[in-house]
Amino acid sequence: MSLFQKIQTDMYEAMKLGDKNTSITLRTALAKLKNKKIDKQDDLSINDEIKVLQMLVKQRKESIELYQKGDRSDLADLETNEMEILKNYLPKMILDLELFAKNN
Repeated sequence: MSLFQKIQTDMYEAMKLGDKNTSITLRTALAKLKNKKIDKQDDLSINDEIKVLQMLVKQRKESIELYQKGDRSDLADLETNEMEILKNYLPKMILDLELFAKNN
């Protein structure tokens, strides 16, 4: 099962369970993956899919920082939740490398 298919399956499951935040987050990720596929005019490799998800996580991190500076903890919390959902689809090794880079 490709990463795209996994996200799609999980999105449908979240919709069935009524988990709006997860389903919206995953729907956004699927849209970005589809756009990347259209831009590339070919199927995405697993690396392409991971890069798209990394970009989405990075966007969430930047938004969190801006919302915290603007004293909007409610919006920062929403972005944090979305970021955690997206991180579930990234390989663990990438997350470990991010932590290592952050600490050095």
